[in-house]
Amino acid sequence: MTTRHPVVSTLPAIAFVTLVTTGEVIALCQGKQDYYRVQTQLKSEELNRLYGVTPSQARAMLAHFIRGRVSRTDD
Repeated sequence: MTTRHPVVSTLPAIAFVTLVTTGEVIALCQGKQDYYRVQTQLKSEELNRLYGVTPSQARAMLAHFIRGRVSRTDD
């Protein structure tokens, strides 16, 4: 049986972040292990605001995504 961390259940379905290395905007979707490049003139903060995603939620989505990617490579 899989237990979900309480934070995961409060995360939005999608959040946007900017890659520091390239400056491109990507979308992180809850439950997905990959990210999606977003072709837009808007900044990630503007997209998150449009989708009702708070800065804290976007940071949590990024942390959750990174943790999932790291644990996959540890297997």
